[in-house]
Amino acid sequence: MNKIVFTSIFFLLLSFHSISQIEFIGDVGYEIDLDDSEATLYADKIKNNRSGGTSGTLKLFLFFTDSKYSGDRLYGYPVAEYRFSSKLEAGEYFYDVERTVEFKFPPDGYYYVTMALSEWGGDEYEVVDYVNFDDRVTIDEY
Repeated sequence: MNKIVFTSIFFLLLSFHSISQIEFIGDVGYEIDLDDSEATLYADKIKNNRSGGTSGTLKLFLFFTDSKYSGDRLYGYPVAEYRFSSKLEAGEYFYDVERTVEFKFPPDGYYYVTMALSEWGGDEYEVVDYVNFDDRVTIDEY
């Protein structure tokens, strides 16, 4: 079976990244099953650090990109995504997130991988936190 697996510790990768109002806490990772065209997205916790109110709708996106993501707009191929069915009140969190979703093959190539946590901002989803993975992924038609 063809699989790509990677897990990373969030705080080590993003020590330069300021704390977001909604953020990943702990390990974040993914597993891709190329044979079944599925991706499993993992996160220990996703927390709403706001002092009041409710988050917008949240999504996890797994992106393949040509260059390492450094904030702002995220350009590349969204190969997997999961939309949470509930929102987060201030101070609440989702824990032990593990969701298996469809994997959409990008064109053949060599990619950086980013897991983005995005919130609906009224017009589009906006990245509120992210993790860049160190290992690059090769997609080659087989």
